[in-house]
Amino acid sequence: MEGNKIFSELGGFVIYEPLFLEKYIADNKVANNDLLSHFTSSNEGDVVTGNGGIIPITGVPPDYYSFKIIEDLPPAYLVESQGWVLQVLSGEFRVTGIGYLTNVAKMTEDKSLSFFVPNGWYKLSITSYLDETGDYTFGLKLTPATGKLVFSGNMETNYGFE
Repeated sequence: MEGNKIFSELGGFVIYEPLFLEKYIADNKVANNDLLSHFTSSNEGDVVTGNGGIIPITGVPPDYYSFKIIEDLPPAYLVESQGWVLQVLSGEFRVTGIGYLTNVAKMTEDKSLSFFVPNGWYKLSITSYLDETGDYTFGLKLTPATGKLVFSGNMETNYGFE
């Protein structure tokens, strides 16, 4: 991690809710703490994404990226990916390199960016853009919802950072 930036471990990131992830790990027998293999070798990844606990951002070139909560689309955005669902149970969500899912024991708070928001359900759109300093940035637009939403995000989104 570099300041408010984070490296795209294994070509991507994961947005996660800490309590959701902790409970999922406790309730499911995951071999060798390897959630990435667990999620990609079964439909479990789709299930946890649809339930708003973990959101993958994949296909991102290796580099440092900023994450910011935004209210409006940046003027020169690259791509906006809509249809994501996030459930916040702990008053926060975190972002870390997706590579840390290969051993969740290494997925510590100091290797994540934390965002503090009220508990509840959110519709999430993920927008890629270059910020005013030219840094690769992901904007996270959170819209509160009254209950669980239907997930329709595209896990194959190309965010345009090639």
